[in-house]
Amino acid sequence: MGLAAPRWPVRRAVVDEVGMPIPPRRLRRLLFCSLGAVLASVAGAGVVRLRADASWQRMLQIGEELQRRAEARDPHRAVLWGEATAGDALAHYERATALAKQLSSDDHNGLVASLRLTDAEVTADAGPLRERWRPALEAMRTGARCDRATSPDWWNGDPQAAVPNLLACRWIVNMAVLEARAERLAGDTRAAVQWTLDAATFAGDTVRRGPLIRQMIGVALVAIATEAWKESALQELDAPALEMLADGLARLDAQLPHQLAYEDELLLMVQYLRRAPEEGVGLGPLTAWQYGFSTRWMTAAAFVNFADTVRGLGDAAHGSDGEDWRARKQRLDAAFEALAQSDNPASAIMAPNLVAAEQNLREVIAQLRILRVAVELHRGRAAPQLADPCGDGPIAATRDGEAWRVHSAADRPGRSMQRLVAAR
Repeated sequence: MGLAAPRWPVRRAVVDEVGMPIPPRRLRRLLFCSLGAVLASVAGAGVVRLRADASWQRMLQIGEELQRRAEARDPHRAVLWGEATAGDALAHYERATALAKQLSSDDHNGLVASLRLTDAEVTADAGPLRERWRPALEAMRTGARCDRATSPDWWNGDPQAAVPNLLACRWIVNMAVLEARAERLAGDTRAAVQWTLDAATFAGDTVRRGPLIRQMIGVALVAIATEAWKESALQELDAPALEMLADGLARLDAQLPHQLAYEDELLLMVQYLRRAPEEGVGLGPLTAWQYGFSTRWMTAAAFVNFADTVRGLGDAAHGSDGEDWRARKQRLDAAFEALAQSDNPASAIMAPNLVAAEQNLREVIAQLRILRVAVELHRGRAAPQLADPCGDGPIAATRDGEAWRVHSAADRPGRSMQRLVAAR
């Protein structure tokens, strides 16, 4: 039996997809390329994570800075008539709102009907409704008489606490206006003015604190409180009541911001994003392809860009009229258009155009100043030169026959920006 031939290992040729052998040098090149692709993918994921973390930390830093500034605010403000009492308005406002929320549900039909009552019906029929609302109104008034007004500590708790109940707040002010009307009809004009100014204090405290939705609710409340003084009502006020109203409206005007403040809005956004980091602004990972498909990176980068933009627009100090509306509007339009056209899809969602909101604020302040001019004319004084927040000059007061026509440069369909004042 012969010896079997030794079985040396046989090198098998590696073939390509068509069955042709692949030379060893080319094979090594393919292996290196594949390994490089894997390493590049791993490295890319690491870069995305680093960039996402950096943007996220920058967002949190901005939030911490905003929170420190919010906690350092001085809550003191002047009451609009008489002497203030020591205390914080917040707890009283919250109690008033809680009571009003239930009352507005129980009294819905009566409340709506109260807006159309004649003077005779106010005197004869509104008593039971006014009595039911007295606890809520007294809670609001107690808060309005306090020497300071803080805002809810929503940045350390539930962000939703930053937003008051719009319906409840509106009915508080509407019912305060009804009280003022009833007092005026009863001949107590000073009490009528005091009710109005306390409601305006509550409204002003809502404007000055919190995110934009809270500010805009406050603006609506200011409009309700000041629109109550029609010409027929002003004509019934005696000299002391007119003086009290003039002084209170001047204090209110000085306390109101004349541009929207964005800091609390940014802080609210940070709190929301911290609680829902995976949800971002509701966009899926495919929209974040320019950010390595990281919605976290995309969202944080959009926030930082938005924060830099709106802080660059500048917040007016209380009592300052800032730049005229035409120039301000051009800057706002340009800034928000740039955000809308950003390559970051989250920017367009995060930064809606806020020009209309600020215009609404300015129009309400213009209405307040129109009323201030009217009150001075009723006092037999010259029309004061009050800057028109919707124009580039003062609120105008021109003769119209035996009366004065007081008006703003604003032109808003459905909102009267002028007043015909009978000369005394």
